[in-house]
Amino acid sequence: MEEKLEQVTNYFKKYKVHIDNISEKHELITQVYNMCFNNYINRDYNGKYKSEFFNFVGLYYDNVLKDKENAVKYYQIGIDNNYSWAYCNMANLYTQQYFHNINKNEETKKLIESYYLKSVESNNVHAMHALGVFYHNLEPFLNTEKYLKYFNMAVEKGNVESMLVLAQHYSSNLSNSNKELSRKYFLMAIENKCKVSMHLYGKLCEKYDDHENAIKYYKMAIENENKNALISLCELYFKKNLFDDMVKEYSDGYEKKLTDTWNPLIELIILTKNNELIDKYSKLEFDNNNFLKYNTVITYYVDYNVYSENIIKYANQFGKIGGMVGSLCFSALSWYIKTFDKFDELMKFDKEIVNNIIKHYDYKQIYELSKKYDIKPNTNQYQFMKNKYNFSKVDTCSVCFNETTIIPYDCLGHYYCEDCYHKMNNCPMCNIKKHEIMISK
Repeated sequence: MEEKLEQVTNYFKKYKVHIDNISEKHELITQVYNMCFNNYINRDYNGKYKSEFFNFVGLYYDNVLKDKENAVKYYQIGIDNNYSWAYCNMANLYTQQYFHNINKNEETKKLIESYYLKSVESNNVHAMHALGVFYHNLEPFLNTEKYLKYFNMAVEKGNVESMLVLAQHYSSNLSNSNKELSRKYFLMAIENKCKVSMHLYGKLCEKYDDHENAIKYYKMAIENENKNALISLCELYFKKNLFDDMVKEYSDGYEKKLTDTWNPLIELIILTKNNELIDKYSKLEFDNNNFLKYNTVITYYVDYNVYSENIIKYANQFGKIGGMVGSLCFSALSWYIKTFDKFDELMKFDKEIVNNIIKHYDYKQIYELSKKYDIKPNTNQYQFMKNKYNFSKVDTCSVCFNETTIIPYDCLGHYYCEDCYHKMNNCPMCNIKKHEIMISK
């Protein structure tokens, strides 16, 4: 029977439905189990746990089958027998509809209140919390007294959700008295193993420069698998310039599978603008498909004109992926090689990467490089421009009047710089169209 109860509990947990303690109600467990796992609803059940069973049927229709009409029908059976959970669940259903503009009227509002209040009369702690939430969402500034009343009632019964809500309520307006109240409710929730409270209380401590407790509660939340606390702790270490601690904490979180990406850590390291630190930690072992990390680091190198051999490493690692990823890799590597005159290093790559890199060079640069290196890009346009550079000379461009290397236009008689050449469709001197005459040596 314990196994059946566990299966039923886990079944409803998938739909975020709380189940009250029914461990001793074997007959009820059997009926609910048959409904969930054998697709059999005993609609003629008239046993000892009739109200509770049909409340479960209502939950099944409400949350699993999304059949609100039948959910209301079966909740009503429990209400007719004055069953507390049926009142609460009916109110939950109407509340969802009310705030989604279904039956949003004064009559529905009063019905919701009456159902929650009937459940509260039976000391249903979940109804107390739910009624507090309803008043808060209804008109938070006008119903403060009401929703605080029911949250406090739920807290007295040990409801952790209400503890967290009150802690956040008081932390949003931190006078000295509210600060203490916020602290009180956060610590109550933490004592009840509330992971979210551990993280949020850490943030509250950090806000008031209590870094010792901030670190303590961030680590407590991390131990309870709170991913957001891992990011907050790393950001705090970053602010305190404790970069080794930051990397160690994040690496431990990665090992524990709290996160599956290194990107937040890399972004923090980039913000240090410490080239040595960036080089050091960007050499961590990253997944081959983690292009975002590569792009973040490379963008830093390019933006700040930083020399790093990592660019060649990353281009080699990601360049063969192709598409946008490959194109960005080749573009960054092209910038690096031109900026720091590292073409000798490029020639160590295979032919495919070299050809992709030189696509980002202009024809003049390719031509100059071809004099020194064995570069033979397979493009007609390059060969055409290469032939032009064989006839080039240093003189004044007759269009922009800059003294630079000029090349013959396709008419063969007039010379212009390469920038002007690409902007013109006809020779301004003789009106010959581009590509009408081909040059060969």
